Amino acid sequence: MNRLNRPMGPGGLAALLGLAMLTGSVQAQEPIPLVFSVTSDDHPSEVRKRYREFHRIIEEQLNNRLSDQQVAVQLAIAPNYEVAIQQMVSGEAQFGRLTPVAYVIVQQQNPEVALLAAEVYRDEDGDDHSHGVLMVHNDSPVQSLADLKGKSIAFVSPHATAGRYHAQELLQETAQLNATDFSKFDYLGRNDKVLEAVGNGEFDAGASTLQAFEDEVEHGLPVRLLAEYVVPYTPWVASTTLSPALRDALQAVLLEMDDPALLEAGGVNDFVAVEDTEYEVTRQAMEHGGQYDPQ
Repeated sequence: MNRLNRPMGPGGLAALLGLAMLTGSVQAQEPIPLVFSVTSDDHPSEVRKRYREFHRIIEEQLNNRLSDQQVAVQLAIAPNYEVAIQQMVSGEAQFGRLTPVAYVIVQQQNPEVALLAAEVYRDEDGDDHSHGVLMVHNDSPVQSLADLKGKSIAFVSPHATAGRYHAQELLQETAQLNATDFSKFDYLGRNDKVLEAVGNGEFDAGASTLQAFEDEVEHGLPVRLLAEYVVPYTPWVASTTLSPALRDALQAVLLEMDDPALLEAGGVNDFVAVEDTEYEVTRQAMEHGGQYDPQ
């Protein structure tokens, strides 16, 4: 009998089947999907444009570090802070860029979430923290925080950091202004909406991030700075559904990213290590801000 046509014994058949199954499993192995959640604190199209390239950079950098498995990072633009919080608490998103307030809420509901890194924006003086602003219309007679008594004021969201809690803390500490000292206050949902409302004369004053304020002023919006204040670093967080190996690799990607072109794609100067204690000031501001809760 020709050797090629000789019947195969049970052992040989089992080995061949095992090899076929192994080969099939390797060929069928798909990249691990990782959902990256980003809060839409600006116009959604601007947020998507900002992270469309950057989330691919993270995916490429992460896959360069992995040998046994590849990942596919999926960008999820949360329409508001509430959705971003839910995505991280539930583990629907494996990692995300949160605001300090959103991180505090997520950490309260799921203490096992991990801080990966924090964004840094360095100004001309070398300050690397984010800033918030209170602004008024260019023609406003208001010259100090105390002058806001009896005026109307707009905030970003009930869960905003610069656009709510830290602004309200500044009003209380610096000018002893409480919620009842304003003719009205409201939450408009996004930084750009607050700025436009003040620029259009719908509100006497408003709170937003410094970056959003500068962008709108550059485009001709008639608003001016009334006060500026520091807020904690913007944190990147890993949920409990991200494996320790992937979490460590992702953290290394962020902390070791030093190419200015790559960082610029994400709109940051650097990523730094961060501890939970960074957000104690936010927890304090949240404790004092209950008087401004939506009615």
